[in-house]
Amino acid sequence: MTGESTQLKPADAGSGIGRREFLKRASVGGAGLALLYVAPQFTTAGAKSAYASITPVVTGTETAFGYGGPGVARCFIDDDYSNWGWTNGPLSEGNYSFDLIAGAGGCDLSKGTDVGSVDISYSGGTLTATYLTVSPYVLDTVQLYAGAAMYPFGSTGVDTTAPGHYTKVVDDLGGVTSHTVTVTGLSGSVYVIAHADVSGF
Repeated sequence: MTGESTQLKPADAGSGIGRREFLKRASVGGAGLALLYVAPQFTTAGAKSAYASITPVVTGTETAFGYGGPGVARCFIDDDYSNWGWTNGPLSEGNYSFDLIAGAGGCDLSKGTDVGSVDISYSGGTLTATYLTVSPYVLDTVQLYAGAAMYPFGSTGVDTTAPGHYTKVVDDLGGVTSHTVTVTGLSGSVYVIAHADVSGF
């Protein structure tokens, strides 16, 4: 739909009607769609109809995961999961920086977009992860797993990659450019999965 221009015919537009602008939000295929309707000013007496252009601006959301690089990041698909993403580790205490990669289906980096970073600080059994995005991208949600196992365990006790089962789940951030989460009570080397829903595409 991007780039299309559609004509809207207002009902019974009479003379003397001033210029009106309004913005309407809609949802198309999971992406946010902003439609800007602009009705021109009418000066001809007795005019009964007019046309206004609709210019759609599509803003989409992508899923993103922290990628710690070769030797650190392991693709979910390599462990027989159907979805893409990376678990990173094992990480001893220290500081790390992961690329935050969105839309890299199949863990194919050539398909993805680097939308920011996830900076990790792990010391004294406490792990802090700071998500940062670059313009025009923003965070809608973040979910972080940190633990001794490569993957978290779901409600049935079976390991899972579903972000809803991560150690920290933060929804409805409302489009921020940074957010920090902290996990305590850790010991030894850990694995980290950093997920986010990112808008701005």
